Amino acid sequence: MQSTSFDPAVDGWHFSNTDIEWEMFHEGGPHGKNLCGGMVYLALDYFKGSRAIPPDTTPPQPRSALGQKIYDRQKSAHKHTLHRLISGSIFKTLTASSDQWFVNSLATEYNELREQIYQQNPVPLFLVGSGPGTGHHVLVISCQSSPSIGNLILEVYDPNAPDVKSEIKVNYTAKRFTCTGTGAPDKWRGFFVDPGYEFVIPR
Repeated sequence: MQSTSFDPAVDGWHFSNTDIEWEMFHEGGPHGKNLCGGMVYLALDYFKGSRAIPPDTTPPQPRSALGQKIYDRQKSAHKHTLHRLISGSIFKTLTASSDQWFVNSLATEYNELREQIYQQNPVPLFLVGSGPGTGHHVLVISCQSSPSIGNLILEVYDPNAPDVKSEIKVNYTAKRFTCTGTGAPDKWRGFFVDPGYEFVIPR
């Protein structure tokens, strides 16, 4: 297992994505929960900037200074992954191949993230869900040299599971992936390296 120096207990957020809330436009405006992409992006910003992540153990309120920072980075994460998710889903429909996400994950995507990990760069990764347009951001921090059967292939910081390393495992029979941070086994059809993350100095 090749590892980076990112430690979720030190460099990740100390609250869960499942508890964080967001609010659009104005107080009382459209709202919801979960900002996994923003949490991954901003945690990586702090890490790359050699700055300590805020010690908060409860999620920030919507429209607070920290809440807004995470929300802004969430918008960037959506911008960078939505096109890829939609185009991949359209391709699957046109080719009638429900396994394309799985195949690509273990080929081109795995090669790309492995190269980054070997250069000591944590990698934002988007997990593709089973429902239309569904997914989840995690940060790859360790990687096996090859995706072997039945074993963990990646260690990640999962915003759903604060302060611990989560594991991604592959099920070749079901053609699905499990991420321990998100609970349900064989939940994910595939994954791809987030193509658009760029370091932003946290302020």
